[in-house]
Amino acid sequence: MHINLRGGFRFRAQTEFWPPGGGSRLLQGHFCSWRPHTHHFAYNAQVDRLDAIRLLQALVAAGADSRTPMASAWVDKIAARDMWLHGTQLASAIAYAEAEGWLADNPTRKGCISLTRAGEAVAKAKLP
Repeated sequence: MHINLRGGFRFRAQTEFWPPGGGSRLLQGHFCSWRPHTHHFAYNAQVDRLDAIRLLQALVAAGADSRTPMASAWVDKIAARDMWLHGTQLASAIAYAEAEGWLADNPTRKGCISLTRAGEAVAKAKLP
């Protein structure tokens, strides 16, 4: 293995280490290159949609329903414990669910969020 000065690793083909005919025929004469992540993350609505649905399912599994407001701290706890969603990922999932009408801010209780009937139905529906 050689370390590339540009930041990645370069693995030599097995033919450079073994005599001819030795090692994997798949790797003979080929390189495998690995480079650190060079792509930039962009907004992905499909990921937010799936995260929002998984969040609704986790909330319903933990006992949430459309009749009882949920404390935002409890929603954060369920998301972190069951889905490992934190920070901007959680905020994006909640924003997507609110935009779809699955979650709503509770106007009567500050710091609470409510699951709507539509959100409850989505959580209980089977995904394709």
